Amino acid sequence: MLCQLGQKCVMEVVVLTILSWVSVWAEEKIIFDRHAVYWNSSNPKFWHGEYRVAVNINDYLDIYCPYYEGPPSHGRMERYILFMVNHEGYTSCQHRMRGFKRWECNRPSGPDGPLRFSEKFQLFTPFSLGFEFRPGHEYYYICGLSARQCLVIIFILAVLMFLLTSTSDILVSQMGLAP
Repeated sequence: MLCQLGQKCVMEVVVLTILSWVSVWAEEKIIFDRHAVYWNSSNPKFWHGEYRVAVNINDYLDIYCPYYEGPPSHGRMERYILFMVNHEGYTSCQHRMRGFKRWECNRPSGPDGPLRFSEKFQLFTPFSLGFEFRPGHEYYYICGLSARQCLVIIFILAVLMFLLTSTSDILVSQMGLAP
């Protein structure tokens, strides 16, 4: 569409500039966050019962396993097997309740530093062993120790992305830029 009036042309350029900056901001700020969880008994977030992390679509969860550069002061290196379980498995801290092994923290003094496992919260996965997450559901990760160290992750779909898209569509249609 060519500009016929100088005023309208300036308005179109301003709107397009704003929309391009909004899309740049959206890609950098809204697309995903990374949530780091240090899975060990010295993490105070595990001391007071459940540990909740709110996540959104396309966010990442990074699980850092226990790591020791030398022998620990208490003499025992922590090793964990982490399971994803249903609610019943979480409340009883039993992975046998429809749970499956997700990761194994089995190298607390490995030469390459601490093990890190990452989970991407996505609706669809291209990997056959990947997991698909649904908005509004809770997903539970536990380690199979009697100490009942359980991690709860609440998965919530972000609404800001939808609001941003709707607002952009309204601006474009009001300015007469829609095809």
